[in-house]
Amino acid sequence: MGLMDAITAEDRVQLKVSDLETLMKNAAKADLIFNGIRAEVPHRYMREIITGKKEEDADETKASKETEGQEHETTD
Repeated sequence: MGLMDAITAEDRVQLKVSDLETLMKNAAKADLIFNGIRAEVPHRYMREIITGKKEEDADETKASKETEGQEHETTD
């Protein structure tokens, strides 16, 4: 009698609510990532979904730094 013989399709397991919450959260995140990959969503937006933080464009960052530099020059 092997291990697979001891497990049936309808076995119950003990699971803490916090473990269930973590399992469901990670499953939902994986589902979003998988759907984004299938829909060819750009990697930047995927990172924003995962982290929950908006990323600035390189052009926006460069423009804001140039603007800050101009403000400092006019105040001097």
